[in-house]
Amino acid sequence: MYLYIRILQDNSFQHVVSWTPRGDAFVVKNVTEFSRTVLPRIYKHHNFSSFVRQLNKYDFHKVSAKEGAEDTDNVRSSTFRHPDFRSDELGALHKIKRKVTVRRSVVSGFETSASLTGPFDLESQVQEIADTQRAMSAHIQNLEKNYHDVLEELIGLQQRMANQDRLTQTLIRYIVQAGQTQALSSANTISSIHSGGSDSDASGSNLLWSVSDYSATSSTAHQVGHEMVMPSAPLQDNTIVTVSPHVLVVDDDNVTRAVIGRLLQTLRCAFDIAIDGAEAVQKMAEEQYDIVLMDIVMPNMDGVSASRIIRRSNHRTPIIAMTSFAQEEAVATYYAAGMNDVLKKPFNMAGLRSLMERHLGRAHESQ
Repeated sequence: MYLYIRILQDNSFQHVVSWTPRGDAFVVKNVTEFSRTVLPRIYKHHNFSSFVRQLNKYDFHKVSAKEGAEDTDNVRSSTFRHPDFRSDELGALHKIKRKVTVRRSVVSGFETSASLTGPFDLESQVQEIADTQRAMSAHIQNLEKNYHDVLEELIGLQQRMANQDRLTQTLIRYIVQAGQTQALSSANTISSIHSGGSDSDASGSNLLWSVSDYSATSSTAHQVGHEMVMPSAPLQDNTIVTVSPHVLVVDDDNVTRAVIGRLLQTLRCAFDIAIDGAEAVQKMAEEQYDIVLMDIVMPNMDGVSASRIIRRSNHRTPIIAMTSFAQEEAVATYYAAGMNDVLKKPFNMAGLRSLMERHLGRAHESQ
């Protein structure tokens, strides 16, 4: 701006460019001569259009020909005006600033525009970001609450299903016991008719009931995750089992496998060993097992992933999670993967026996 002032104050250029009579604008009287003699001293070029664009960047406005003609006799001249560019008020030159280019930006999902004549309103943008962050925090808290509510509902559903299973199992035990009593009474009656009653006790004592397929007694089913799992129905404690349970033990720790093997031997169970989830999936595809004792944390494939794969083709065999990590969220994950129960480590003979009786419906007497 000060260079413009020196040009306007130079008497040698008065015939080319000068102040208007009122001093509130300057007029380029001869565009051709101005481009040839003056512009090279300011911008080192001869392009008058570029000069006009430069003025526009500083908020100078070209005055219309009619308005400019009031201040000069040459109607073909070009007059430019800025409120703070005056011949009688040179102290206001510092107010003339380059205009801020219009830019659009997106801040936290809100589109904002920069001012044409001033800096960005950073304070309002920061406030918008803070408001958005508070809204997101509230939304996350709401999601966490919903997650815990769903988790509690899932656990409650598992408990109600377990209670329903126990009720069904109690009913089955009652029916089996009633059937055994009725059969025994009929046998004693028939024996009395044929032998005059002398051998009734012997006939009754020789009447034994054998059950080899516990799953056939189950009358209900419940859904775990995306799979249908049949609940087992434990039989009477005095029921004689004709086939030893076949157990698959899945654990990567040698000591744990040895301890579980000793307990299963004591309970008269046949068992196979798998050292990780991948081997368990393979064995389940090749062999039929009555129950699976599945560790959770293992190399190659963990117990949860293995259970999901097994449940794609096997909806019947109970899968028991063996783990020391039995918090509610973890247990919900196990059930969602298709597991039926949790055997918390470390466990003893009584815990394993109770679990076997609950899921196999067989009485295992230790020797």
